[in-house]
Amino acid sequence: MKVQKGELVLDSKVKKYIHADEKNCEVIISKDEWENKIHCDDKEIHEEAFKNFLINSSNDFYEVEYRIITKDNKVVWFHSKGKKVKMDEDEIVIYGSLTDITDRKQKELEIYFISYFDEVTGAPNRRSFTANLELAIQRSKKENKVRKRTSKEL
Repeated sequence: MKVQKGELVLDSKVKKYIHADEKNCEVIISKDEWENKIHCDDKEIHEEAFKNFLINSSNDFYEVEYRIITKDNKVVWFHSKGKKVKMDEDEIVIYGSLTDITDRKQKELEIYFISYFDEVTGAPNRRSFTANLELAIQRSKKENKVRKRTSKEL
């Protein structure tokens, strides 16, 4: 990616996910066009990781997982890794990779479901109940601390 130009140059393998000119070996699209393909629930995660990566001078690498909506309206998970390289004083180029991790994410979801829900009824199991109870206790403790502070301040 050429940061100043806001241009992404992607490998031709990405053509199976997005609309692109079939003649070219590479796919060149704008950063905005790519971000429009990112799933709405992941836009903030992607944007935050990318912003921190560009702003943080001590960090030359970034890594983030997010979903895109393909040209066929399917959801595909990507693992994106990149390294920024300063070419000239003002030009920054990011070299990286996109890996389709959809199968892995589907398996993680299956494992989660098997772990926390009954396979026959789909109802939450004991492990799910315990995890939710622990979260509720933690939230309650935080709320009590806030209540104690505000009552002392009054």
